[in-house]
Parts: sequence; structure tokens; C-alpha cells
Amino acid sequence: MMLKGVVMMVGKGGAMRIQLGNVTLLNSIFVNNSARLLGGSVFVDIDGVLNVSGTHFENSPASKSTHALQGDIVYSDGRLIVDDVSMVVRSASNGLSVFRHSGNHWSLIVTNVWVQCPVGYDLRTTNSSAYGVNQDGLRRSYKLDQLAYFCESCARNKYSLDYGFLNYTIISHEPEYFALLINGSTPKPAYTGVFVHHKIRCSDCPHGGQCVHGITPVHGFWGYVSNVSVVRFQHCPKGYCRSILMTFTETVEHCSERLGYPRDWVCSSKKYGLRRYSDNVHLRVHDQSKADKDVTCRSWNQ
Repeated sequence: MMLKGVVMMVGKGGAMRIQLGNVTLLNSIFVNNSARLLGGSVFVDIDGVLNVSGTHFENSPASKSTHALQGDIVYSDGRLIVDDVSMVVRSASNGLSVFRHSGNHWSLIVTNVWVQCPVGYDLRTTNSSAYGVNQDGLRRSYKLDQLAYFCESCARNKYSLDYGFLNYTIISHEPEYFALLINGSTPKPAYTGVFVHHKIRCSDCPHGGQCVHGITPVHGFWGYVSNVSVVRFQHCPKGYCRSILMTFTETVEHCSERLGYPRDWVCSSKKYGLRRYSDNVHLRVHDQSKADKDVTCRSWNQ
């Protein structure tokens, strides 16, 4: 099943709302879905149960106005089981959770998940798990009561070309175990797994750039990547378009359209002014009659 580009202007669950009953999602894809309130792709109500496996989620790369208030991909108040699920965040906003679950005691089970933030955003997680007590002692579990993932950008005047991600897998033979027995002994955990939480490093904004939720050049500068993860800016030469950071393909498409040249001509011919300089693209306007003074040619092959 694939659900793409669904926008729920009011309510909860842009593509799917589970209000009652048990639902199983297998090998599904949710892309570019949004809701005005909660759960951009999926909302699980307090009396709903969702078992999701082998499923891929992507939120909308559009403007911040298309984000849900919380849980931009998934929001859950019910019972949720997550296994072999990937969440790729195309656009994010500080303080907005990408995934949020807040349910009853041990109402969330996550056994295999991949979460990836956009470039320049770090992944922050918050979670809690209650303990259970019976006549034998105190029980612990990998089950959770609450869990939230946030993608948050570098601070103002900072930037990064890296992205935060989480790779989490758990292998368990017991859903819960005793953390402290009555006799005082502590058993070994009943599960093993992989936990890779990659955090980004933010650098100071270079001269010629502005760093607010990413990095772009100021007027009259063009940028390029140096040493893989460092951005540098230089003044645009006289007669060149003002440049901002963008991929080579998007550069060609944008400048071709604005200057009226066929895209394949601009890609292949220098007579229209396009030339490669290292990883940077410059477009010089030779025919001023076809030039648009406001044209923005974009450079930097990411």
C-alpha cells in the first residue's frame, strides 16, 4: 500500500486515523502526507491498536505551514508496535516532534527503527518507561510508555552539512525481566541489540553566508564545499549571477528556465555561458537581451 500527498486540512491523521480496533500495516509507504492537528501520516487514538512492520514514512518537504502541530509523521495515544520501520524527515521545525507516543503502561514496543533528520538537523529523543511490581520483585522492560523524536537545527549562526540519525534494533527473548529480585540478586537483561545515535557537530557560520535553519549565501556571494563538510563563500565576479547553494541538476534546471535556454543545451554547451569550476556552477550572461536582472543562478554540488 502507498499513500502519497494526502493533506488533512482539519483533524488528526493525514493519511490514516485509527480510532477503534486493531490495524496491521505491512510493507507500506507513506509519503508527503500532512494534518493540521496531530499525526501527519498516522494518528492512533487511545482505544486503537496499530502493528506496523516493513513500512517507510517520509514527511512533506514543503513549507512549515504543512506540518502537523505534533507527530509530523506518527502520533499515538493508543497501543503501538513498531518493527522494521524507517522514518525519513524531509523538513523539520524546532520543537515539533516527528514521532510522538504517549500511552498507557508499556503501550509501545519498538524493535527495529531507523529515523533520519534533514541535513543540518540533529535528532533528539525523549522517552520513559514505567516499572512493574509483583510478588517476586521489580520488573523492567524495553516496552515504553512515552517516546518522541525531534529533528532540531543548529543554533543561529551555526551550520552543519551532516544529519542526525538513529538506528535501533532490539532482540529479545523476554518482554520483561526482574531488575531486582527479593533476594537482592540482579539478573542479566533479557535482550540484546544495536543502538546507534549519530549526533551532528555544528560549526560557526562563514563570512559571506547566513545560517538560519541551514546555510545560504548573502547577496553577491557564491558558495562551495571544502574538505567534505566545510562551506566557504567568495564574492561573485562582475557579470555573474548571484548564487546560492543548490545541487548541480537544480542549477541547470533553474537557470535554463529563467534565461530561456533549453536545459540540454545549457548542460552541454559553453556558448550559453555555463561552465564547471571544480564543484561549482557559474552562469555568465553573454546575451544581455535574454538576461533577467533578478535571475538567481544556483551553485554548489552537494
